[in-house]
Amino acid sequence: MPRPPLQIELSPGDRRVLRSHLKSGVQPVRSVLRALALSQIAQGVSAAQIARVIPMTEQAIRRLRQRFEAG
Repeated sequence: MPRPPLQIELSPGDRRVLRSHLKSGVQPVRSVLRALALSQIAQGVSAAQIARVIPMTEQAIRRLRQRFEAG
């Protein structure tokens, strides 16, 4: 049975920071991938679906979500 989609709530400020980070020219690949994953999580996409598009494991995506929620 597949796992349910990950859920996080991004505040308008968080969304602004992610958008500016993704649009601000050259960035380290790792931080761009994390920003993309977080934006997908906020849209309700499952870790498995994100892992198919972004080169991260499902476990890494889940840990990213947990770290984001922790602060």
